[in-house]
Amino acid sequence: MVVPHPHSILPDGGVQTSMIADRSVARRLATHTVARRARWLIPAIVVAGLILSLSTVALGNSPGFDTLLDWALAMVLGVIVGGVITLPMLVLMWWMTLRQVRTLIPDGTLLTSEFGADWIGYGADGIHTRLRLSELDRIRVSRTHLVAFVAGQPVLIIPRELVPNEVAEGIVQRHREIRAVHRPGDAGAQGSGAEHAGVDGPGSARIVNDADGTTVATMVADRGLPMRLVRATFTGSSLVLCVVAVAILVAWAIIDDAEGAGILVSAPVIGAVVFVGVLATSYWQLFARLRRLMPVGAQLYVRYSPDRVEATYGTVATSVSLTDVTRIRETRAAIDLCHGRTPVLTIPADMVPPGFVDHVRTNCNT
Repeated sequence: MVVPHPHSILPDGGVQTSMIADRSVARRLATHTVARRARWLIPAIVVAGLILSLSTVALGNSPGFDTLLDWALAMVLGVIVGGVITLPMLVLMWWMTLRQVRTLIPDGTLLTSEFGADWIGYGADGIHTRLRLSELDRIRVSRTHLVAFVAGQPVLIIPRELVPNEVAEGIVQRHREIRAVHRPGDAGAQGSGAEHAGVDGPGSARIVNDADGTTVATMVADRGLPMRLVRATFTGSSLVLCVVAVAILVAWAIIDDAEGAGILVSAPVIGAVVFVGVLATSYWQLFARLRRLMPVGAQLYVRYSPDRVEATYGTVATSVSLTDVTRIRETRAAIDLCHGRTPVLTIPADMVPPGFVDHVRTNCNT
């Protein structure tokens, strides 16, 4: 059991805890992420191996497979093949995830958590996110992490050291009580500050310069915004790469002399189907999460200062120090501010003021 760090009380009555990240934080987060993915990846690959094994026997019309024992042995072989394929994939996935996490949270990073009466906050150095409990589907507290879910996907994963025992004991029940009163999206169009900016209606954006030298962009979310942001995440080049990968697998099956129905159960085609299924699932999960967090009518508010960007999308508040931005990615629909290769803030293109991208690339770590 991880021992929580001492905490302090915020002026508004919330609880704040902080710690310095070490290597164990990145390892535990990578293990948690891969374990979650493995819950569907392992069965999918094992089933694919089972289908391949049984289909090969059936299509081959082998006279040696005419008893129940023979078919059972074929099933066992398929499960073994699926397991052998899964193990190196999981090792590679864990290593790649660990590299990504260590880029986002290197050793020495200051991590902070905040728990208010109806919200949760989590930060890593200059990157901070705050969510209302009413927008979360579920909160799970384990021995190593507190995980908050939206649309079935984790949106905050907080190390257990940053969760005081008194918070861990009551936050799940408090979340249920809040959800019983407030439905997700009830506060989506309130509290962002966009209501005073003269925004015309859904989909329209306005950019104004404040007296203190900052720039403020406001917009009301329309029905198509989540899909535009998803398309910004899955760039054209990544989709082309996916199409090429599937085409290569299908071509491999054809060249491998598969005939008739046999091509449908060949290893390359099964691989292509699994590949497309994983991509489509990721696409839909991101869309579902954005649609929940940015419902139609939600107020979007982005404040630009010389060294920081603060964004409030409905009930989700994110603050990013530009010194933590190491890469910026542009598409027609949006820009992504990234730390390493991980997007930490996505801004709709209509809300980006002129010269901001050049300012980030010139003055920050991009």
